[in-house]
Amino acid sequence: MKIEYILLSVVAVALIAFALWNFVFSVYEVRYDTSSTTLYADGTSEFTLSCVPINALGFAAPFKSSYTTFSLQEGAELVEIVSSNNDSGQIKLRAKSTPGMVTLLVKSELSLLPTSFEINILPNVA
Repeated sequence: MKIEYILLSVVAVALIAFALWNFVFSVYEVRYDTSSTTLYADGTSEFTLSCVPINALGFAAPFKSSYTTFSLQEGAELVEIVSSNNDSGQIKLRAKSTPGMVTLLVKSELSLLPTSFEINILPNVA
């Protein structure tokens, strides 16, 4: 009788561990959190992008980060890179004083295809 309880306990713990691994700790997709994609050509407007690995329950996967590469495809002269951390998947751009369109290409190691973000830099109009 005691061996049956031990065996049942071991099986229950194994099932719980399996479910936690597959539903909580495994990454199923990547979400990109951004600030506003409209900036102003004033030298202080900033755009922030962060890559968040998502688990099967739709929440951020604990203890996970995604190596992400960023490349400015278009309009690199319109912004300056304030900070960029490829290991945690975060970048912060600041608009310079020229209006235009900036295209940022983002590729995470956990995503199949790269994602493109278009950032509009509007002129300062009083």
